[in-house]
Order: sequence, then structure tokens, then C-alpha cells
Amino acid sequence: MKDGILIRQLVNLIDEIDFEDYTDRHAFGEIYETLLKELQSAGSSGEYYTPRAVTDFMIEMINPRIGETVADFAAGTAGFLTSTLKHLDEQVESVEDHEAYRSSVYGIEKKPMPYLLGVTNLLLHDVDQPQFIHGNSLERNVRDFKDSEKFDVVTMKPALRRHRARIGQSELSASLPFL
Repeated sequence: MKDGILIRQLVNLIDEIDFEDYTDRHAFGEIYETLLKELQSAGSSGEYYTPRAVTDFMIEMINPRIGETVADFAAGTAGFLTSTLKHLDEQVESVEDHEAYRSSVYGIEKKPMPYLLGVTNLLLHDVDQPQFIHGNSLERNVRDFKDSEKFDVVTMKPALRRHRARIGQSELSASLPFL
């Protein structure tokens, strides 16, 4: 978008969105998801993003419930987490449920751009304070997590093949001993 007029028109359109209104925010979130899908399919950086149809299906099969926590330690743009939120949204029946919904997902993403896109994605899905960390989930052994840092469900598509080649099988086995 090199044309300054088009950029200005886009800014004006976004400025008209009432992000306090659930319907406006939800509609913008759907548009954002569509843009993410197009960006991801056009990417040439060797990254693989799980298609939304796959994340939606997997979450439907796992069937997380309000009150459970769901984590993704290779979160990318938060696809599994937003699929979880869409699934949980159907279960919200009270203010308490809505609070549980907002704190139900946790993610970690190592790369800066997918991290920023993931945070934005969660904000657009009504998570005002995303538990989304910019960091490397392989730096810590899973056995070192405290009970308060454990989750009911872990969903992710880790790039283990790439990591095995780069960091070596022994280091990967040390941080994820169950592999």
C-alpha cells in the first residue's frame, strides 16, 4: 500500500470502529483473522501456520470447558488460542464465565512479528490482558514449572524438526523429556 490516500482511508475506516462495542470488535476480529490467513499463506520465511479449519477442529475435539486453562508454547499468531476462545464463547452464560473466558488462554511465541500479531489477535477476541509471552518455550524444562504454571490443555504445532537440527536432540530432550 504505497498510496498515501489509501492508507488514510484505511485509518479513517478503522477509526470509525467502536472497539468498546462487542459486535464491532467481533467483526473487526473476523477481518483481522482473514488478513492473517492471507499473510500466512503468502509468507516465505519457512514458517508454517496451522490452518484455522484445523485449529478449530482440534479444539472442537478437545472440547475445553469454561474454567479450564489452555496453553500453546509455540503460539505463532495465536491460532489455537483464538480457536479456543471461539469455542469457549459459546459457553459463556454469566459475568463469572466471562472472566474465566478472558483468563483461559496462555501462549508463548519466540519471534517478534508473530508475537505482536498474536497479542493483537487476542485483544480482538476480548482478552484485555493477554497472557502471551514473547520468549522461547524451550529454554525451560517442563519439570521446572510450578503447579500455578500448569495448564489443563496444551495445544500446539511445534517446529520440532527445525529445532532438532539447530539445537540438537540432547538439548530438546532435556527441555521436553517426554519426546
